[in-house]
Amino acid sequence: MQQAASIANVKVDELINHLRKEVGQDLVSAGEEAGYITTQPSWFDAKKVIMELDASEMLERGEHPVNQVIADLKDLPAGSMYALKVPFLPAPLIDKASSLNFEHWVQQEDEHYKVWFFKP
Repeated sequence: MQQAASIANVKVDELINHLRKEVGQDLVSAGEEAGYITTQPSWFDAKKVIMELDASEMLERGEHPVNQVIADLKDLPAGSMYALKVPFLPAPLIDKASSLNFEHWVQQEDEHYKVWFFKP
């Protein structure tokens, strides 16, 4: 997606939303109205982050970080956090992690998103 977006000279999230619209899916936004937590939660503590992944390079190589992130999250001890940096909002990944009872917090940083996952 990153490569296609750069070729089309558009942001990845814009390309994803265009494709979602074409197939009749809801558009993805990072706002609270979309169900994604964008306000710092009470459980956030940077000292609790024990695993981090910047998925940008994986995505540039055409690899998908979903399996890696889910495997990492499953190994995460209770009370700890995982930090993920990506060039677009990984809505399906956040939804999957939520279904596994992980809490999340999404921060947009310039052209990237930081998603913090917490295992209660």
